[in-house]
Amino acid sequence: MKLYLLAIVIINVFISEAVASGHFSEGEISLTDALQAAMEKHYHSESKKQIDSAANSENSGWLANNPSLSFSLLQSQENLGSDEAEIKLNLPLKTIQQRELEQQLIHGQNKSNTYTNTKVALYFSMLIRETLGAYQVDDLLLKKAVHKLSVLNKLEQKFQQRYDSNTVSLYPLLSIKKERLDAEIEKLKSQNKTQNMLERYSELTGLTMLPNKLIEAPYIIDQQAIEKHPSILSLDAAWQQQKKLLKVTDPTLAPWHLSITAKKVDSADFVDNQIGLAVDVPLSFNSNSSQGTHTSYFNALKEYQLARDQTALTIELGLKSALSDLQLLQKQQALLAESLEISRQIKQLTESMSSSNALQHDVLLRRMLEAIDIQSNYALNQIKIQQLNSTLRQIAGIPL
Repeated sequence: MKLYLLAIVIINVFISEAVASGHFSEGEISLTDALQAAMEKHYHSESKKQIDSAANSENSGWLANNPSLSFSLLQSQENLGSDEAEIKLNLPLKTIQQRELEQQLIHGQNKSNTYTNTKVALYFSMLIRETLGAYQVDDLLLKKAVHKLSVLNKLEQKFQQRYDSNTVSLYPLLSIKKERLDAEIEKLKSQNKTQNMLERYSELTGLTMLPNKLIEAPYIIDQQAIEKHPSILSLDAAWQQQKKLLKVTDPTLAPWHLSITAKKVDSADFVDNQIGLAVDVPLSFNSNSSQGTHTSYFNALKEYQLARDQTALTIELGLKSALSDLQLLQKQQALLAESLEISRQIKQLTESMSSSNALQHDVLLRRMLEAIDIQSNYALNQIKIQQLNSTLRQIAGIPL
């Protein structure tokens, strides 16, 4: 319990504050809010409108194609013959099967759009996870450098006083100064990296406020993770759409043709005005698809199966690798916890021995810096565990 509380304190010391120069603050927003902000800025504005517009476009009702209008005029070459004038409106009508297939295509397109939106959310989740993960690491290293500078400044003042009083040589003072300069360089580098990550986060989301909680829910192993993955579902939906589109060319789904005819017969004895209907019904009892259609179908099937197998294998290997790394870090965290407790005790002894001048300056300096490194390594390992958890959720297709 003591180790747990100590770990919480250390992590809070290292990563709870953002860089003041970046004008960033923690607020009442979540990781999901950051994702929505990123999608609103980069995706919803244009791309999603185009997809939604295409999905909501209306079909042409019962008409399979554009109607046609034909006109004919026949004039007799005989004295007692008759002249004929005819106008005909041709309406190609969809069959019930065609209408059902169209509804299936519309439903399939809506599903595809849903999976597309999920994949886009997953892509922006990846960018946010990478950015915030790098920010946490850089911010931790910045806090480490600041902490190290604080310790070294105190040591430098102490040894400066001892040097001025001729109780120590110049060597320990120069060693501390060198370590302080190295820490200053580390601080500058970490400040620059942290600021870059904050600027990237702002450019990505349009926000100047960090989520109040950067830790995601633990990933739960799911045996159906691959089948539920948005990329797999998207491939399956695209293949179902492809099959329906190929079915559109089936001769059994050829449209019926309704003709509305108006005809006038003008002869020497009488004038006859006629109106009539005609229906042209294709007689296709079997699916006589062309060889080209069969070839297209099997080529599309092979491409779908190959893409699905490759995607599933990539997800499977990624999950196994990340889970293995996570187990290693968790074991390492337990050892670091023990090392942290020992380091805390050594630090207390070092401080007491330093006040009594019982410890050589180089040993004192090394022990103080080692204590800082151990604290930092413990907190850094905890961040890596959190990052691997986020990686597992990303690989499994779980957006923020």
